[in-house]
Amino acid sequence: MRRMKARGTVIWFEVENLLRYFDQYATPTGIERVCVEVFGAAHHLSGEISVKFCRLSMFTGRFEQITFEQIRSAYTSGRCAENLIQETPSPQSGIPRK
Repeated sequence: MRRMKARGTVIWFEVENLLRYFDQYATPTGIERVCVEVFGAAHHLSGEISVKFCRLSMFTGRFEQITFEQIRSAYTSGRCAENLIQETPSPQSGIPRK
């Protein structure tokens, strides 16, 4: 069977929940491990189809694109998602940080 490449098709994964987990815990459980494996497998398909990752910013209410490397970094180093938030726009005044 021949695989056809879909033109202009992008598969987006919203990963905010996974990154938020690392705000509380440094060690992933089975759920987080499965998520990272699925995201990694999808990332490897990015040569055949377009796969992208994003998070819904709790500060701006907008989706912000992130890289798979940022996801892997949070997973492997125990670096909490709070550090990744600092790379995004600052919250508006009056919105609690956490």
